[in-house]
Amino acid sequence: MPKLPVYENERDFEIAQKGAWSRGTIAHTKPIIHRKPIKIPKKPIIILAAVIVLLVGVYLGVRTFAPNLLELGKKPVKVETKAFEFPLDAAQIKYPSNILRDKFLANFQAASNENNEEKRYKFLEDNFLLLRGFYTSTSSSEYRPQLKTYKEYMQKNYAKKVEANSALYNVPCIDKLCGEVKLSDDVKQIRDHVIADKKLNAEVKDAILRNFNAIGVNSDRAFQINMYMATLSMLVSEFNRTNDLGVKKIDQDLAAYVVKTYPEVKIPPGLSL
Repeated sequence: MPKLPVYENERDFEIAQKGAWSRGTIAHTKPIIHRKPIKIPKKPIIILAAVIVLLVGVYLGVRTFAPNLLELGKKPVKVETKAFEFPLDAAQIKYPSNILRDKFLANFQAASNENNEEKRYKFLEDNFLLLRGFYTSTSSSEYRPQLKTYKEYMQKNYAKKVEANSALYNVPCIDKLCGEVKLSDDVKQIRDHVIADKKLNAEVKDAILRNFNAIGVNSDRAFQINMYMATLSMLVSEFNRTNDLGVKKIDQDLAAYVVKTYPEVKIPPGLSL
């Protein structure tokens, strides 16, 4: 017969009679231990966040106000620059004046020293306009091949800009070698009067005759109108200088021809005597 346990008091007996689950333990298992929640310290996280914000602020400040500091320590990138090529030989150009020659050469010099392509193009464009001005002011055929060479250079190196400014790079045909001079009988008669007039300034007379030749070889209507307007302006200036009735008659005849041939044009009062 098994030996019965001995209890010193009733309380021990009552506890012994309860099931294991009611006494806070499970038979043949370890007692349940309730773990305390893990507490993450807040102070180190606040410090880390402050450091990150500070570093980002320093980076943005340097990038904004001292970007060159970011390049320190980096190996410089070697950029190979293409040697500048002149559009044509400036020494072969016949300059109308020393002032225009100096300006032309200065533009070429500035273009050769300029690394910014936009600024370099501007210098080259100015010289193209100067060269075209030499041609239109003299109607000399020697400038036309030079203009052609220059235009090809610009098309090769600045194709988009030339295409966007096609009117600027349009080389008119205004010399006798470019085309046959075709003038109406009325204009030929006016031209003969210009040649015969003795009071016209020699340079003005040559300029007027060049305008007539340019009109005769260029079929562009707008170009012809511009040339006629320029001729009328020169005739008015000469009449004011000489008060020559022959010049006045030439101006009136030419103005009447322009009104008849180009009805869309209104001649300003100052150009018709």
